[in-house]
Amino acid sequence: MTLECIKCDTSKVAAWHLLIPYFNLPFYFSLKLMLNTPILSFYVKDKLRLPAKVHSDNTHLQLSVSWLCKCFTNAGFSEGYSLEKGWLLADPGGAGLAIQTFLEYASYTGKDKYSNVATEIGDWICSLQLPTSALGSCFMKLKPMSSLDAGNVILGLCALYKETSNEKYIASAIKIADWFVQKHNKIDIPRDGEPLGCDAHLAWSLLTLNNINKNKNYSETTARIISLLISSAKPNGWLNSMASYNEAKCSTLDIAYTLQGILECSFYLEEKIRGEAIDVIITASAQLMRKYELKKKDPYSLPDHLPSCFNSKWKPESMCSSSSGSAQVAYLWLSIFKENNDARFLNAALKVNDQLKALQVSSHKSKAIYGGLKENHPIWHGRHKYTFTALAAAHFARSLVLQEKIMATIEK
Repeated sequence: MTLECIKCDTSKVAAWHLLIPYFNLPFYFSLKLMLNTPILSFYVKDKLRLPAKVHSDNTHLQLSVSWLCKCFTNAGFSEGYSLEKGWLLADPGGAGLAIQTFLEYASYTGKDKYSNVATEIGDWICSLQLPTSALGSCFMKLKPMSSLDAGNVILGLCALYKETSNEKYIASAIKIADWFVQKHNKIDIPRDGEPLGCDAHLAWSLLTLNNINKNKNYSETTARIISLLISSAKPNGWLNSMASYNEAKCSTLDIAYTLQGILECSFYLEEKIRGEAIDVIITASAQLMRKYELKKKDPYSLPDHLPSCFNSKWKPESMCSSSSGSAQVAYLWLSIFKENNDARFLNAALKVNDQLKALQVSSHKSKAIYGGLKENHPIWHGRHKYTFTALAAAHFARSLVLQEKIMATIEK
C-alpha cells in the first residue's frame, strides 16, 4: 500500500503579502496564490462560511473509508494529516478504532478487501507489543498508552478475532487488558490528567474481552469503574468523574466516550445498577441534545455545530466544534434510539451527521486531503487545527453505518 505524502509550503502563507509591493504582482495573481495554498484556502472557506458540496450518505461513507486506507502505510497507521506538518505519527489507538470501522463497513457492504485492511492493521498493532505486554504509543510519546486508546485497541482486536478466529489477536488483547487491570486497579486516582470517564470505554472493552476469555478481574474492574462513574452523577446528568481531576469541564468526545461506554456495559450489569446507568445516560444525553437543538439563529434553521467542550452546567466552553466528538455523539444518540425508540435522538443524530458531511472534503487535487474530515470547525481552532484526523473519519463512518442500518429498518 503506497501513500503520497504532500506537505504544505507554509512560507507562502506568511510571505505572499510581502512579495506584492516589491514585485508589483497583479491582484488576481496574488489572490490565486492565496487560494492555491491549502491553509489559506480552508481558512477562507470557513471564515466566509462558503457552502460545501454534500452528497449521499453512502458517498460520504465511501470517502471516509477510502481516506482511512491512506492513513495506513508501512510506517503504521497515522493519526491524521496536517496542512502544516503533513502526515502525523502512527497511532495504535486510532488503529484500533479503524479496525472496527473497516470490519463494520465490510459487513455492511460485503466488500472483503476492507476486512483484509483490518487484518493488516491488526498485525501491525500486534507487532508493537512491548515486553511489559502493553503497547507503545505513537512511536513513542514516552508515556504508556491511555486507557481510551487501550479500549479502542482491545475492541478492535476482539472484533478481528471474531472475524478471523486467529488466536494471536485475542492473545494480544489479553496482554493489554491484564496490564491495565494490574496498573490501573485504583481507578479513582488521576493518571497524567487523563479524564477518568475514559475508563468507561476501557470497561466496555474488558467486558467484550470477558465474553471471549472469561476472567473475574475483568468483570470486577468493570463493575468498579461503572459504580464510580454513576456515583459521581449530578441531578443534571453531569458526571464529576467524567472530566480530568479537579476539572469542571470536559471535551464532547470524552463525554460521548463515557456515556457510550456506560451504555454498552449496562447490558451486562445487574438490573438495579443497569437502571441507574440508563437514567444517567438518558439525562446527560438529553442535556447535550437540548443544548444542541436550541442553538439556532431562528426557529426554522438548523442548529449550529455541537461545541467541542462543555462545563458541569452543560454550557459550551469552546469556540469550535470537534468532528470526532460530534460523530461519536451522533453514534451515541443512534444507539439510544435503538434502545428506547425516542425519535428526538434519531432526529438530532441525523442533523449532526448532515453537518459533518458538509465538513468532509469531497473534492480536492491532493490525495492526502481528498476524503478527509477536518477535526475542528472552524479549521483554525482547537488542539488539532488545520488537521484531518483518523478519529474523525472513523467515528463518522461508524455513525453513518449505524444510521443506514437504522433507517433501513424503519423504512421496512
